[in-house]
Amino acid sequence: MTHGISDDGGVESVRQEPSDAAAPDPAAAAGAPAASPAPAEQGVPPRPRGRGTARDMVLSMIVILAVVGVVVVLLPRPSAVQQPPVDVRSAARAAARELPFAPLVPTGLPEGWKPTSAYSDRSTDDVLTWHIGYLTPAGDYAAVEVAKPATARWVSAQTASATPTEAGSRQVGGVRWLELYREDRDRSTLLREDGGETTLVTGGADFAELEVLASAVLAGERVIPAATPSAS
Repeated sequence: MTHGISDDGGVESVRQEPSDAAAPDPAAAAGAPAASPAPAEQGVPPRPRGRGTARDMVLSMIVILAVVGVVVVLLPRPSAVQQPPVDVRSAARAAARELPFAPLVPTGLPEGWKPTSAYSDRSTDDVLTWHIGYLTPAGDYAAVEVAKPATARWVSAQTASATPTEAGSRQVGGVRWLELYREDRDRSTLLREDGGETTLVTGGADFAELEVLASAVLAGERVIPAATPSAS
């Protein structure tokens, strides 16, 4: 409120009304730049937290798996595990000390026959058996099983209960062999008995390959146990 002099010379009080104009901003008066509006005020929604990180991880994993797949495809891999042939003669020398007969070593087998096992063992009915296993050139399995004496149960177990074929027998190397076969197991067997010793040539190989192995058995060499040095 202010005082003034009226027209008749008296003192007159004058009331001042507040101004509608807003007071100036001190920062604006000082020349400071105005603050920009917040992102939400500009109409741009905020980016959800973590979405970008998960997407980046997925893309990275896809790239890594693609690289690993290419490496696996390009690396050379062996087609099969190669097993060295078994030394049948050395195995026969070891078996000769416990077998009741001299074990034989087939000879004259053509190229492609690979011995995979050779040992003596007690089989069905506790029969001591001399065993030699082969992989044939056709990739089938064939074995030589020899026992002295043998039993009917031993023969049945070694041949998968095969029965005589219609032919019944065949000549191999000038010697008659019984011919056995089990169809559901595709198991072929040639059987020969001589002097109380039973020899089986048996396996998944066909009779033509078993004939080759039987011929090598007939031409085989017997391994005599080494003499034990006597005590002096």
